[in-house]
Amino acid sequence: FWISKRDGEKWGEPILFAKEAMSEFEDYFPIVTQGGNLYLNSQRGGPGTNDIYCSKFINGKYTIAEKLPEPINTKYLEFDAFVSQDEEMIIFSSEKPGGLGSSDIYVSFKTADGKWTEPKNLGSNVNSEFSEYGATITPDGKYLFFTSNRNGTEDIYWISAKIIEGIKLKE
Repeated sequence: FWISKRDGEKWGEPILFAKEAMSEFEDYFPIVTQGGNLYLNSQRGGPGTNDIYCSKFINGKYTIAEKLPEPINTKYLEFDAFVSQDEEMIIFSSEKPGGLGSSDIYVSFKTADGKWTEPKNLGSNVNSEFSEYGATITPDGKYLFFTSNRNGTEDIYWISAKIIEGIKLKE
């Protein structure tokens, strides 16, 4: 990953970011939380694999990224993770069975003991019989944006983020 800092109207030269967390495989879709931890997707299991990893920011450096445990990562593809700034919620796509399409968007919440709840499918208001992925929530927490190919093209859709609150209330 590369990062460039803005100074006034100009961008600085890109510099390598969190090199300790990177691998020789395809690493992508980074998100940095308020505490500085880096979540990313990687194909460290080999080409065609996708899992979600976290690299902790400790004493000004990133640690080697570790694969998130079940129930987040499974033997199926999990990818495009969005993690809330307080690291209490993760939204991601998965190709695991039981969804509505080839990849669906799920949400999981962190419990008091630091584990993740069983991921819940966001349902037919978000997911379709096609692929949905790349979910993010706006900084004000009001909207969920995601990509879907339900119309034969990869388009960006949005919906009220209250759908997440409804799922959390059921937990």
